[in-house]
Formats: sequence, C-alpha cells, structure tokens
Amino acid sequence: MKDTDKLKGISEESFKQGMRQFASAVNVITVKYGDVQDGLTATAVCSVSALPPQLLICVHQE
Repeated sequence: MKDTDKLKGISEESFKQGMRQFASAVNVITVKYGDVQDGLTATAVCSVSALPPQLLICVHQE
C-alpha cells in the first residue's frame, strides 16, 4: 500500500466552505500520519487550490 492510499480526501465543496469561514490570524495546524499526531501554530496560511484541496503554510524555524 502506498502512503498516499492512506490519505482521506475532502470534497472540493467542503474545502471551499471551510476556507470561507477562515478568518483567524493565528491557525492551529494538526496532522495525523498512522499513529503519529503533531501540530503547530501558524500565522501565514492561505488556500492554493480547491481541486485538489491544498493549503500553503509558511513555517519559520531557527
């Protein structure tokens, strides 16, 4: 099984609806990959594409 086969999709309309309600200056980004869960806060987030659903998240690390 490929790693991409494990990903659950979101419909284009659900993605657009979620982005319409997106008004926060600080965002909590969470991910789950298998049994691993992680998250971070981000201030630079924007929609790149609704089909396929993609976000651009900018992270500054030192």
